[in-house]
Amino acid sequence: MSRPLRNDPPGGHHHIMNRGARHEPIFWTNEDCAELLGLLDQWAPRFQVEVHAYALMPNHLHLLVVSNGGRLSDFMAKVLGNYARYRNREPRRDGPVWRGRFKSQLVTDDVYWMHLVAYIHLNPVRAGLVGDPRFSHWTSLDTYMHHSRSLECLRTDEVLDAYGGLDTMLEYMADVQRKRTEGPEGFDPDELWRIPRTQPVAPTSRAPVTVRPHRSPEQAIAEVCQVTGTTAEALFQYRRGAANRPAWVAAWWLQLGAGLTQREVARIMGIGQTGVAQRGRLLRKYGEEADLQQWVAALTGLPAA
Repeated sequence: MSRPLRNDPPGGHHHIMNRGARHEPIFWTNEDCAELLGLLDQWAPRFQVEVHAYALMPNHLHLLVVSNGGRLSDFMAKVLGNYARYRNREPRRDGPVWRGRFKSQLVTDDVYWMHLVAYIHLNPVRAGLVGDPRFSHWTSLDTYMHHSRSLECLRTDEVLDAYGGLDTMLEYMADVQRKRTEGPEGFDPDELWRIPRTQPVAPTSRAPVTVRPHRSPEQAIAEVCQVTGTTAEALFQYRRGAANRPAWVAAWWLQLGAGLTQREVARIMGIGQTGVAQRGRLLRKYGEEADLQQWVAALTGLPAA
């Protein structure tokens, strides 16, 4: 059976979603997230796409975009395909990164669109990665708040104009987070992934969030010890060969969970930056092992400190 054609009129507003194959993580490090954003910036101008909001989660992503050229599928093929090739450059990694064709919903209702902006920026809160969306590390909210420009194709003016300003947008997000405001008619977050591709629905936006997640490095280390059943002393031991798998997870979680740079992780763990990068590569290389999958899933499911 042939795939249904996407409803992609010029100037259409779309909510784009995709997740990792077998629900596995697609973003293991800050470098992975930066790679995806770089691909958005590389290909958006070529296909006349504007990004209006985004959230990069450990095992899935959300984008709100405007497709001015009517070539949304070509744009996403370049972004997702090149990211898969980037991930598969890891030694002994070869296979699907994404679960399949991305989901897209055409959004024609302004109220629905504005609610999606709040929904996307609150994704890290719902996942328990942070307690406050302003501390999320890889959503576009920081650009909206601080006008940072890590993603050149991100547009904030349309959303802010529709809300009537940043303060109003943040107030609306706070009401949604505290369940004082319900979504518009037809909005059901549990159904988003199951909505047919041809049904009208949503857009996406982009912004660099440089504020760090709401947990300290000490808390991140404690969480790794709890999940892996090891001690902090054992975590920092250097081992060759089969190595210290909990240490791979610690180097990754200090970056994703505590928002540290490789340089900062290296200082905490008493190794060089190349050692931090190597642990990230090893974690991706052997990431299909049952223990590693369980540890990663347990950490990404923890509530914020």
